[in-house]
Amino acid sequence: MSDLSEAKRAAIAALIEAAPDAMLTSIEAAFRTASSAPAVAVRNLAVAAQVERAARALAFEPILPLFKARADGVKAPCFPAATLSALWRELAQRRPDAVAILAARIRSQEPDAPGVVVDGLCAEAAALLREGDVAAWRLASEADAESLAAYFELTPLARATLPRLHEWLGRIDHERGVSLRLAFKDAAGVRDDGAARLLELMLGHLDHAGQVLRLVAAITDGARESFIRNSELADFGERLVAFVEERAGEIRRLGPRSTAAETEAAMAGLSAAVEILSEFDINVPPTPEGDWSRRLASARSAIGGQLETIVRGVEKLVDKALPLASTRIAGRMSRLAPNLAADPESAAVHEARRALTMLHRLRGAASALGCESLRAQVAESVAVRVDSYAEEVLQLLHGGDAEDPKRALALLEVAAEFLGLSRDESAAALVRRRAAVALAADAGPDGDSQAA
Repeated sequence: MSDLSEAKRAAIAALIEAAPDAMLTSIEAAFRTASSAPAVAVRNLAVAAQVERAARALAFEPILPLFKARADGVKAPCFPAATLSALWRELAQRRPDAVAILAARIRSQEPDAPGVVVDGLCAEAAALLREGDVAAWRLASEADAESLAAYFELTPLARATLPRLHEWLGRIDHERGVSLRLAFKDAAGVRDDGAARLLELMLGHLDHAGQVLRLVAAITDGARESFIRNSELADFGERLVAFVEERAGEIRRLGPRSTAAETEAAMAGLSAAVEILSEFDINVPPTPEGDWSRRLASARSAIGGQLETIVRGVEKLVDKALPLASTRIAGRMSRLAPNLAADPESAAVHEARRALTMLHRLRGAASALGCESLRAQVAESVAVRVDSYAEEVLQLLHGGDAEDPKRALALLEVAAEFLGLSRDESAAALVRRRAAVALAADAGPDGDSQAA
């Protein structure tokens, strides 16, 4: 086959259009040195798609975050990704000259584009949303189309202000405060709701949603909660408070039967919630009469109380996972020693692992929640217990007293993992190195382990 047929070319083009960016990069790399006509055609399609997406991103940069849900789960406007593709296809037909300029910039690796070009494309997109059938743009209602058009109207101002976002998140001096407030005054001049929409676009470019409170504090000149709750910016604080309350609910639902995925999701949400709590403390200080203050205090108390319960139960879970058994020393004398008949893959081990993972992940959040002292105390107690357990298992292995060396080594690996979570990875690595020495010592003359 000397070349791709039109049918195959169309099919491949459809697949490439639906492929994620990483896959396009992989396709281009895989066919980079290929010389056959079909392979070159596939590579060219992938490269063309990459250029097209980069040009679209250059034109729509300020508004791109509105086409995917926030990674931290905080609620924010989110429009279908298909809407972006549909708008760009129509713009490419109506304004091929502008799209060609952007494509040329991408190919020459120039990072910017003339404002008149990108702002013109965004203005055209706003007009398309208002004049066309909303179904053609993959939107649910005319209200959604109008809302998205309003954001496109503000892209010129957002494009001019976003480069200063980092400095506005830092220390706000007089000059920075004035420039920030002027930007939002300009936005209000574009639309009555322009200030809130501009802040929404800024929020979309923040990795940590709670940082938006720094901007709110600067815009309102450090106003109290009561003022902000009655302003056009109230929705930002309300969404953040609701997010913290939802995360508190997830933490309260955690228990022995929680899956690893549920635990991981709860801990990720907890990290985001703690960041938001800290931002509220600094930028919107709690007040006795404040509704947000009351709700955040309740959520903080609920989270702290549940985490304290979980932390206090960690030691018992570790005891079940790495049990001790009574061992006779001489006559009627006995002592507790590692029970090497225990199952290294038992439900108790998995439950203890989840609890210790939480204990480990709490290092950053515990101080803000008032339970760092308890967390550190329990972590050290567990580490001492597991370290002693590992030491005894190693002695049994070296002395040839382990009936099932393979199982003993598996339990030792569990102990190493637990030690890494309760103390640090260097302590875990030491146990693993000593286990490797014990395994080597148990090997026969031909190099095969007798434990295998």
